[in-house]
Amino acid sequence: MSGTRSVIVVGGGPVGLTTALMLGRAGTRVTLFEQGDILHQEPRATTIHAATLDQLDELGVYSRIEPLGIICPTMRYWDRATGELIAEFDHAVLAAETSHPWVLQCEQNKLSRVLFEMTAAFPSIEVHNGAKVVACAQTADRVDVRARLSNGTEQAYSAEYLVGADGARSTVREQFGIPFRRSGWAAYCSQAMPPTSITRWEQWA
Repeated sequence: MSGTRSVIVVGGGPVGLTTALMLGRAGTRVTLFEQGDILHQEPRATTIHAATLDQLDELGVYSRIEPLGIICPTMRYWDRATGELIAEFDHAVLAAETSHPWVLQCEQNKLSRVLFEMTAAFPSIEVHNGAKVVACAQTADRVDVRARLSNGTEQAYSAEYLVGADGARSTVREQFGIPFRRSGWAAYCSQAMPPTSITRWEQWA
């Protein structure tokens, strides 16, 4: 293949959309498929940590999501069963290492919507919302993907690279036989502490 680099991204959550945005800004041709609805995702994965905030700031994303979230300089971890405080992390100690010495409580659906809106500024990024990738294959110089689009039709796409960002039930991993190592949920919960915070962990249980 020649000319502009091309990448297919499967998954329109924060990871897939951020990847698409970074590649599009660099002039790469990107085709992204999201099986669900980017604009109407369920709230989840609320905590964005300092290193990620720095990266999002470089992309111009942080200024857009800060008003949608809550800045929390401190994180606490509690034992669910006993209510015992396990650890407390004050991000102020990272002030010399990061431009954002805090976590931002901003749900994944809000971040995804902002990223999706920003991809529209780059003609090299093509987003297919409500499109399910049903098959993947690779040759020596390209990756071939077949996707079922939102109108029910199936189409074939090709690119030099394929990024699988489609979560724990990844079609990409399944198609290429890549294992996914699962681990059980730890028996603790986290609490982000804004400057004027609620004080009882039970309100987060």
